[in-house]
Amino acid sequence: MGRDEARDAIRAWLQAAVEQGAIPGAAWVVARGRVVLDSGVVGWKSLVPRRSRLRPGTIYDLASLTKPLATAALAVRLTRDGRLRLEEAASRFLPEIEGSPYARVTLLDLLLHRSGLPAWEPLFLHGGDMAAYAARISRLPPVALAGARVVYSDPGYFLAGEAVARAGGRPLDALFRREILGIFDPVPAEPRFRPPRSWRPRIAPTESGDALHRELVDRHAGPAAGAGWTGWREAVLRGEVHDHNARALGGVAGNAGLFGSAGGVAALAAEFLPGSRLFEPAELSLFSTSRTAGLEQERGVGFRLATSGWAAAGEALSPRSFGHTGFTGTSLMLDPVSGGVYVLLTNRIHPFPRQVDLTAIRCGFHARSAALLAVE
Repeated sequence: MGRDEARDAIRAWLQAAVEQGAIPGAAWVVARGRVVLDSGVVGWKSLVPRRSRLRPGTIYDLASLTKPLATAALAVRLTRDGRLRLEEAASRFLPEIEGSPYARVTLLDLLLHRSGLPAWEPLFLHGGDMAAYAARISRLPPVALAGARVVYSDPGYFLAGEAVARAGGRPLDALFRREILGIFDPVPAEPRFRPPRSWRPRIAPTESGDALHRELVDRHAGPAAGAGWTGWREAVLRGEVHDHNARALGGVAGNAGLFGSAGGVAALAAEFLPGSRLFEPAELSLFSTSRTAGLEQERGVGFRLATSGWAAAGEALSPRSFGHTGFTGTSLMLDPVSGGVYVLLTNRIHPFPRQVDLTAIRCGFHARSAALLAVE
């Protein structure tokens, strides 16, 4: 297969997903390190209130890609001058959890999802600031002993993001601009938290209303919990973070809040590979080496590793690959063997959630993209 055939195969795969109604559209970048080998868009940016074609440079709600690209990246950067240590108790920066079952949980536990915290909690029902969130989290019953299990936990990343912000002495969004984007010249405009209103025409919308969060609240807390709450959203979300817990904090949180384009994500993601301008080699190994051997998933700091048989990675990438996905339909994979950077952004929950096999779409994208790297 030649270069043009490989690029055509990527586009055809994603175009088929659009035509089948699995996703409204898709934006992608395939790169070797900082060298872009292929990029493109197919389908629609929005379906309601009117159809709008997807254009290059479209901005997406990156959802949980915030965890590795902002929270984990900042945690590792701040270890460099001793502002924090990954093995220290998070309660050093979060006195709200002193006296709780999580008082001795380390920052590393939080970043690896092995803190014992549950997967999700409707924190937005209990207050709109981090002090209220931390107080609520401290009262949640543990689902496991710290270090005993990997339980993917948004509450854990709320604590991690706040600990990082307090260690860095700035709000998380300001710290991200200074410590991550600020090392580049020129400073990239994105990814960023809280996109300005002037960006709205470029942003792919997500859900229409709050059906997903209403369902989550009913499941976790019972129908009565959200019945009297007045903050439910009705309009199509565009430029406002989909995650309700992050939204209640003003759109800046350790678990979600970043917005960015496929090109912007790919440029930043390349810095998690050898030759990085952001991280030293020993720091890079924190992201790509398992710290959870023998547990449910093999994870590095901020990322899941393909060595754990992660279905979303597929079989075309090397076993040393690592990456992350986002609930809105975003994904990022990195392969240090080939230098591959694979970014696929969709808004699969627009205007409503779909029952689709997004894992299969991602695997097919990775397989066709890896073929492109093979001919390059």
